[in-house]
Amino acid sequence: MLLIEAEDIDQETLVETAQWYDLEPTVKALYRPLQGDFDRTDDLPVILPKKNEYMALKDQYGVA
Repeated sequence: MLLIEAEDIDQETLVETAQWYDLEPTVKALYRPLQGDFDRTDDLPVILPKKNEYMALKDQYGVA
């Protein structure tokens, strides 16, 4: 998520690439918090950080 945000990677482009590797649901899940949806749900294919955890990581790594 930090790399996606730091490099401003387009969701559509990354989802298209993820389809080749059967990772489309995972990539789509990664974009949810980047769009402000930090609500956790058990149906996601990946464990996402809580909002405060992600914000701390952004500060730690200098991602604006």
